Amino acid sequence: MIRNKIFTHNINFNRYKISPHHDLLTAIELFILIKNIRPDLVNTITIKPTLLGGLSLILFRKINFVVSITGLGFVFSREKSLTANIIKIIVEILYKLILKRKKIYFIFQNKYDLNVIRRILNKKITNFSLIKGSGVDLVKYSFLPLPTTKPIILFAARLLKSKGIYQFVEAAKKLDKYRFVIVGKIDSESDDCITWDELNYWENKGFIEYWGFKNNMNKIINLSNIVVLPSYYGEGLPKILIEAAACGRPVITTDRPGCKDAVLDGKTGFIIPVKNVDLIVEKINFILNNPAKALEISVNARNLALKEFNIKNVIEKHIEIYKEMIDK
Repeated sequence: MIRNKIFTHNINFNRYKISPHHDLLTAIELFILIKNIRPDLVNTITIKPTLLGGLSLILFRKINFVVSITGLGFVFSREKSLTANIIKIIVEILYKLILKRKKIYFIFQNKYDLNVIRRILNKKITNFSLIKGSGVDLVKYSFLPLPTTKPIILFAARLLKSKGIYQFVEAAKKLDKYRFVIVGKIDSESDDCITWDELNYWENKGFIEYWGFKNNMNKIINLSNIVVLPSYYGEGLPKILIEAAACGRPVITTDRPGCKDAVLDGKTGFIIPVKNVDLIVEKINFILNNPAKALEISVNARNLALKEFNIKNVIEKHIEIYKEMIDK
């Protein structure tokens, strides 16, 4: 299919479930597609496309390979089940197999992920760029004053346990004088996802308001006073945090890689330990009870976005990398 002068090809791809048979068929499908197209460069994004795309490229050593590591995912998070540990071992073996090639370039969103890949490959990586996230449209995500109506505390993400949604709800139970809003969709294919029963229970009890999945996140964020993401997931650099900064919204997030890279602690928001509900409550109260400080944080957040999260700069950097790889 061609749209906006971009050719697209559908691939039978399952981003969640691990099935050796299905994933092998996807890798073969990618191999055939690459063989037919003969691209100058392949850019894979996130873990599974990198693994399957990398396997498909093993016989095409002359094709430039750009690997975008946008977070290491749940299997590399601190809390792992036996299954996740086994998957982690398999992923590391595959990384060693597919990422040790000459014509390769890495794009990382935080230094932690860079160091993890260095450890896995057991080699110094020099051909890389550190780009903080996928960028944000600073015109669309505009700076507006903080609302003066009943404060809205916003959680916007996939509704995964490891995104800290339970901690967000626990904070909501302790602060019923504010509106706690959840935006996102049930990721039913993920074992890490909450259930509809849980979500309906929280809403029926009045702990939270569920607004569903939204495409107009710029307007949703501007309705809020604070954005909270208590994640302990293997983040790259969460999109919601840079969108919140662009809108001048204070954020409360965790000291996990990716999350802490999007915030200047005490200046554009607050960084707290994972699963610390009491600190979420404390920081929410601090921001809402100190209007002058909230305004200062809001302005600082917008300035940070102007400096580091402009999508135009992100696009230009990617094009620069592509040209450099192809021209070699």
